[in-house]
Amino acid sequence: MNAFEIQCAKSIAHLSMLRGKRSLSVENPLVKTRMSDKDYRLKFTDEESLTHTLAFISSISDVPGYVTAVCIKETRNLSLDVLLAINKGQPDDGEAVLNRVKYGFEDLFSTLCNASTESTNNEDRVYDAILTMCYDRILRRLKLRGPKRGKLNIKEMLMRGRESIRETEKSLELFPLITEAKKVEGLVDGWLAEPTRSNLKVLIEGLDGLKRLKDPCNKVEDIPDTTQFPLDMRGNLINIIDKVTYYWKCAVFLCQLWGKYLLYGQVKVVLVCLPPNAFDGAPAKHRKANLASKILRRKPESKDAKGLKSMCRLKIPESANAISDASQELAEKAEETLKEGKVHAEIQLLFHCYELDKMESPPRVVCSNKDACYLCNAFISMHGKLYTPKSHGRLYHLWRLPRTENIELHWRFVKHLEGLIRKNVLLPKKGKRRFSCESSLGALQSPSRLCSSSNEMKKILE
Repeated sequence: MNAFEIQCAKSIAHLSMLRGKRSLSVENPLVKTRMSDKDYRLKFTDEESLTHTLAFISSISDVPGYVTAVCIKETRNLSLDVLLAINKGQPDDGEAVLNRVKYGFEDLFSTLCNASTESTNNEDRVYDAILTMCYDRILRRLKLRGPKRGKLNIKEMLMRGRESIRETEKSLELFPLITEAKKVEGLVDGWLAEPTRSNLKVLIEGLDGLKRLKDPCNKVEDIPDTTQFPLDMRGNLINIIDKVTYYWKCAVFLCQLWGKYLLYGQVKVVLVCLPPNAFDGAPAKHRKANLASKILRRKPESKDAKGLKSMCRLKIPESANAISDASQELAEKAEETLKEGKVHAEIQLLFHCYELDKMESPPRVVCSNKDACYLCNAFISMHGKLYTPKSHGRLYHLWRLPRTENIELHWRFVKHLEGLIRKNVLLPKKGKRRFSCESSLGALQSPSRLCSSSNEMKKILE
């Protein structure tokens, strides 16, 4: 085992203990050098929106570990390569999901490339291709398929919302909202009676109508907080409606983008596969005791138990065992990272594009179907070549880098982690824990409005 792997695992374990369950979403600022359109036909803003859109559509699995990520690569013959990866602990992890996404994308791009410039129903055809690809995922979002785990489906949530309105005697004030909710409940019944794609489209249109009520005082956000309909249920309902209605926005955006870049007649989906040894984990003979002695690097008596307790945010009694207890927990987390850590999809794409394959005009943006985690965001920011729009801020200690020959890059990240540790030690000990949604929706605009002139781009780069 390489020394940097051990040190990286130790630092991740340390950071994990410092941060606890703190989760703070971060929007990354644009960097001028990464936004440059020199040598690219696809404008940076369009590349960012396209990457985010395809990453959202690629979310077809409910398995939490199967997170997919996308990059867009321009080729010399003015076509596009869509690079696709999935979180992996072993070389063949998630292959079935990846192939399903690949086939779905190929059908979607075929529909786009065959679209007629004179046709008025291109958006409907593209929307149908997206719904075919994401049919099961949409039903699971609506809680109409798959294990509910005690959760209410979309109809049951709307019924609870109507009951909440009645409990607070706001029936007259929120009558339009009640009416639209009842319509959607009927559409759910229609789908349950005949579960077809056309009925699902009608149901999604109903949800969109509920979302777009003309009266500004009749929004889902206005449903009162009651015992039957608490705030977290309202937030969950809004999240479901936003994501399910987003598929149509994706179809509209893709058609507009393809209309703008007519020469992109060829699109190839490329499954990114790092060398098998990139996923090699720690050998089984690696023992916790050895890690524990290396983590603190000092004898227990040289550390004050109270200071260690404060640094690690641990609920450990102030006793002679405090240091050894903290050392043991750090060792266990680090060992889990070394043996079970996964290489996240965004990191695979970064190494593929910038470390293993020196591309001409490489991708500038990487997006997954969730916002980047804390460590992915930290590594991408440190690396400095790719841009990811946002991080949900959660740190997963079962995270690691792929094994490659670029040892210098790994050590750079170890030093970067040490800086993050020092920064997190200075964070306030007390305060509200913030839990952000792990996925967010971008505001898709017409490509013609996204830096449509060279002067507009120059202003951004100044």
